Amino acid sequence: MSDWLSRGVSRAVAMVVVTGCIASVSGCASDSRGSSSKAALPSLSELGNPDRKVTVTWLDAANTNVNVGSVIKKFEAEYPNIEIKYEPVPYADFETVLPSRLKSGKIDVITVDQQLTARYVAADYLSDITSVFKSEFDALDDASLAGSTIKGKLYNAPEQSDTSFLFYNKELLERAGVSLPSSAPSKPTTWERITSDAKKAQKAGAEHGITWERIANWYYQWILPQGLGGGYGADGSGNLTPRLDSAAAVKALSWYAGLYKDKVSPQGDANSVYTSLFASGKSAFHIGGDWDIAELNKNKDLDYGIAPMPRFTDGEPVSNAGGVGLGLYTGRRTRTRP
Repeated sequence: MSDWLSRGVSRAVAMVVVTGCIASVSGCASDSRGSSSKAALPSLSELGNPDRKVTVTWLDAANTNVNVGSVIKKFEAEYPNIEIKYEPVPYADFETVLPSRLKSGKIDVITVDQQLTARYVAADYLSDITSVFKSEFDALDDASLAGSTIKGKLYNAPEQSDTSFLFYNKELLERAGVSLPSSAPSKPTTWERITSDAKKAQKAGAEHGITWERIANWYYQWILPQGLGGGYGADGSGNLTPRLDSAAAVKALSWYAGLYKDKVSPQGDANSVYTSLFASGKSAFHIGGDWDIAELNKNKDLDYGIAPMPRFTDGEPVSNAGGVGLGLYTGRRTRTRP
């Protein structure tokens, strides 16, 4: 276990940090990601305030949209006996770095992508924090609570939720003479239309037609067959059996493959470079999350718009959503990730 836990300092101190970070990010961040809280969480002092100096190390899957530095400064000013040792790891590298960092035994609080909660629990990474937050369950929306809960036990405190959009470069589309997609959630454009418009934009000078924030995992691709009624790409017990041979999956993924065959989308295996391509004005369309907005806004010359996720002409609109929580590490170092 970490030193401060082995010295007998209350585990509530770590939960003060968890709750404090949630409250601070929710109340102070000026980005687009929304807090999952319905109401304010309890006063931090109600969870415990140490009477001597303690250090809490937070390993974070860092995103660019949250100003963590100001959050920590505000927290430490209010609780001078708690030092937050913040260790950010780029989101794309977090899963690779996490096991080795936890083996060091010097991590107290970890950022948890809610879709990985079950995996982390199976690996014995996360402590059961139900007793600390049980009285606050009503302050959390149902989806966020479910994403952090395994078999009725809460294993991370929901911090924020997110969703994804179609971003478009107004200048490139107007230069190509195509109309801008509707921003109305009830009127999503179609994948077929943006493919056609993307090709026109390339002919008019755009370097890329459509970029995807992530292409090295299944985050965006699974919604394509689902929009045609093809499910998540897996079925069977625990969704552990791949199922990509349905008519919907073949149609959707054939369209997706065609983007690369026709060089509408750039090929590669990294996850982070594609947002930069759109941010620098090189792509007509971009499929990404609301956490991308901070990077896009750095380019003051980029005139972009946001629209709901497209659908296939004969399909239903489907988007993806995720959430992030903060968990208390168990301190055990004998288990490895399954």
